[in-house]
Order: sequence, then structure tokens, then C-alpha cells
Amino acid sequence: MKRLIFGSLLSISLFSMAEDIELYVGTNAQRTGGNAKVLIIFDNSGSMASNTLSAKVPYNPEIVYDRIGDLNNSGKPALYFTKGVGIDNTIPVPDGPNERRRFLKEINGCDHSKAILADIGFFTGYFREYTFQGQSGSWQEIPDNNGLNIEVLDCLSDITSVNNKNATNREEGFPSDALGNKKQPDYYTEHVHQSDTHFGEGQLVTIYTENYLRWAQANADDIGVSEQTRLAIAQNTISDFIISNPNVDFGLQVFNVNAENENEKDGGRVVFGIQVMTESSKAEILDIIKNQIDGETNTPLCETLYEASQYFGGKAVFYGDDDSAYDGYVPNTPPRDQSIENGAHYKTPFSDCTKEVYTILITDGEPTQDNAADDLVSALNDTGSPFDVNGTDNYLAELAGWMHHHDLITGQAAKLTTTGEKNFTSIRNSTLNTIGFGFVNPDDVEDYVEPDAVKLLKNAANKGGGITMQLQIPQG
Repeated sequence: MKRLIFGSLLSISLFSMAEDIELYVGTNAQRTGGNAKVLIIFDNSGSMASNTLSAKVPYNPEIVYDRIGDLNNSGKPALYFTKGVGIDNTIPVPDGPNERRRFLKEINGCDHSKAILADIGFFTGYFREYTFQGQSGSWQEIPDNNGLNIEVLDCLSDITSVNNKNATNREEGFPSDALGNKKQPDYYTEHVHQSDTHFGEGQLVTIYTENYLRWAQANADDIGVSEQTRLAIAQNTISDFIISNPNVDFGLQVFNVNAENENEKDGGRVVFGIQVMTESSKAEILDIIKNQIDGETNTPLCETLYEASQYFGGKAVFYGDDDSAYDGYVPNTPPRDQSIENGAHYKTPFSDCTKEVYTILITDGEPTQDNAADDLVSALNDTGSPFDVNGTDNYLAELAGWMHHHDLITGQAAKLTTTGEKNFTSIRNSTLNTIGFGFVNPDDVEDYVEPDAVKLLKNAANKGGGITMQLQIPQG
């Protein structure tokens, strides 16, 4: 499966995390015939709740934010967009007279996006415009950096959700190619099974409201700051990430308490198995994230990823049922998702259409109490030496590499092609992407020395076939 590959560390602020879904799942994931599958490993360690930050007040759609600086654009209401990662990894500047990454709000035919835009201010999906070549019309990818000439626009999400509502001045129906001619264009067909287009191919597009971009690019001093825990910031960010990406199947994993000693209450558990984001399932995972996760555990990164490999491979539940009471800690809250189990084994999320699962590990610190799985990982074929984290061995990177290069059900290594490259389409594997959350910003520290925890996350993502990011929190 083709992916976007980035060779350098991308430092982005939290507000732009959700726009970069293509960095994690690749722009062609849906060509396989199903949604991309993403497991989020959410750090629920004690430091997430105990450490507070003076951070920019979260976006509030009820507030009309001021225009940025002296820029002024008195035209009709617009929506702005980035295609792929945007121009030089930037998001549009609202109100700017020279900003061409925009189109009129009134032409947005993606009905699924409208409520989400009104709520969180951005939406990611596969968008296309209707254009003509001669007398033949078809739905084509939108331009990279100029939407001023777009007249008819729609999205894949309306097709997959069987939503026939379109822009206010367009008839109901589902996008289809070559139905009319240039003089009498016909953009839509009445029945969804007759929708014959290339939606789902090409690059993902993120669209934004003007109001959201004004908030995102304004200084914290102008917007206001508040004391927030890392946990609260991560909960809001991951929730928006899920809401804004309706064509991704999400799952969620958290840490067990991992106390008091090693080999006690180890690893982590899957609290929400990877599944299609229906309205009910989306509400369920968001409730877990917002209302059921507390910061109260150690940080067993490798052990938790090992349990994810057991889940992906349809193997025995190993650490998933190990959480238990400890010194006031209430175990199994949120509870493990037993619907993904069949007896003592997991039901694999892989299918005939899906041969890759994308894992996003978001954490605010170095691993603690994280050596119970060392012998299990070192016993796997093709694993190397552990990574030294402040004098303690850690096998996170080696495990991530093994999971990326081997079939997680059979253990078979990826086969070599005639050119000597590995053929990942021959295996059912996982790609790990790591997000360092709340670490010190190197630009703020003189003679900065990169922490071992950051080095570990970089190494794990590199060996796991993904990318790593350091999310800088907009602070006051």
C-alpha cells in the first residue's frame, strides 16, 4: 500500500493534528475496498493528569473570532482547504486577499461535513469537483492550491453514508460521471449503487471554516489561556481527530495500572475494538475518551504494543485481562472490550479487504514498568537489541519493526521482490506512528539535549514504518 513518507520530524501544534490523517493511514487506504483501520493507544498514565499547562483556550464555535491582523476579505463566506499536507505543511490564512485555497461555502455539497464543520471547525475526507473535458463531465480531484474556480463539490463520505443531500442550489442524489453534457450537466444519480466515480482515490482533503482558522492562527494572548491537564488536552484533540475523519475505522487501547512491581498488572487492554464509525459507535468511543479515562497508571509502551499485536493476530488475550485493584485504583475502568474476543483469543481486525492496521501511540513520557514483555519480544525472529532509555532496556522499537515486517497472524516475514525490496502486500502487518505529547519545545531551551524518550519514539516509528511527531501545545 502506497504511503506518504516523510524523512524529518514534523513539529505541529495540536490544532492541526486531525488534518494530517493521511500521514498515518496513507492516501490510498480506501482503494482496498474498505475503510482504513486505526488503533489509538492513549496514554492514561498518572503524569497526564498531574501535569497542567497554561494553554490556549479550546476552540468554541459559538464565539466569532476576530480577523487576523490587518487582513481583510469582504467577499462571500468561504471554506478553506489543504490537499494532502498542504503547501509546505501550512494551513490557509483566513481573510487573506491572496489566499486561493478556498471556495464558496454555498457550493459545499458534502452534507456529512456540515454539522462537523459547525461543531469543531474542520473535516477530512475525499473531495472532488465536477469538471468537463469537451462535452464529457466527471468528478476530478480538486486543485492543489486554488479553489476559486470550483463550482460543484462533493465528498466520498456522502456516498458511503448514503446521504443524498447536496449544496442548497443542487438537486438531491449521488455523484456520478458522464450523465449529461456541458450544456445540460447532470452531476448526480438518484440511486447510490449507480454512483460511478473515482471518489476514494487520490489525496485526502481537509476543509476548514474561517472562524476555526482565525482561532487556530491567533496568538494565545488574544484568544485567552486556561490551565489544562495534558489529559484534558489529549482527550479533546483525539475526540476531534475521530469526529473529523468519518471514513476511518477506529479502535482504542489504554494502559493497565502496571503496579507495584514488574510482572504485575502488566501491559494494556483494548477498550474499544476497531470498527466502523456509525453514529452509535462514534458516540461510544467518544464517551470512553472524554468521560471514562483517568490518568493513573505507569507507562508500559512496549507491553501495550505487544498486546495490540496479539489482538491484530487473533491470538490469545495476554495482558488484556490482567488489570486488577491496587491502592485505591479501580481496575478495568474503562473495561476491556470483550466483544472482540472469542473465548481466550482475540478476533483479528484483518479482513480480505484490509491487510494493514495503523497504530497511533500518543504518550507524554518515557516508559515505566515496561520490561515484562522483553523475553517475548526478543524471542521473535529478526528482532535486535533493545533501546537504552536512561539506562533501562526497552524493546518498543524492535517490536514495532517486527510487527511492520511480519505477518501478524502467521509470523511470516515479508517476501522480497525481484529488486530486493520487501513486498508488504504479501503480509498482514501494522504501521506504528508515534506522537510525543507535551515534551519540551527544543526552540525554548538553550543547549537542548534530546531526551531518550523522544529518541525512543523516533526509533520506534522509523522501524515501525511510520512517522513520529512532537506536538507543541499552543501556550500562553
